[in-house]
Amino acid sequence: MSTILQEVTVIATTASGTIDMFVEVSVADAFHEALPLGTAISGSTQLATMTGPMTSRTLDSITPSDIVLQIAYDVGGAIWVPAGLFVVGRGADGSSRLLAAIPSWPSAVGLTEFGEDGRTTVSSGHNYFSVTAQAVMAAS
Repeated sequence: MSTILQEVTVIATTASGTIDMFVEVSVADAFHEALPLGTAISGSTQLATMTGPMTSRTLDSITPSDIVLQIAYDVGGAIWVPAGLFVVGRGADGSSRLLAAIPSWPSAVGLTEFGEDGRTTVSSGHNYFSVTAQAVMAAS
């Protein structure tokens, strides 16, 4: 029997960063929140938990392609590169499941992208870079 996803915990270790920053994390259509995962201190580990899903999803229906990381950065071009990332889901029955495991983030995959002017403009002055856990795992 499938259990309903109630909580998601994200654990991130920093490879490098220029400032402390929030990382937006989306898990399917159930969770979307800016979490304080990015730090300027190499080797530090941050843990953040999202509760109160917006929609009902079963724990076993979530795959790494449903997990999206996004960083919005300012004019200063804030950069954060993770060293590793883990996403754990907890069901309504108390069971837990590892949803994504990236113990060693591949150097070819960054979470900041710069255009010719040093920034990537998306719309209305918002700048961001997004990647799915699946894409990162495939690049490993």
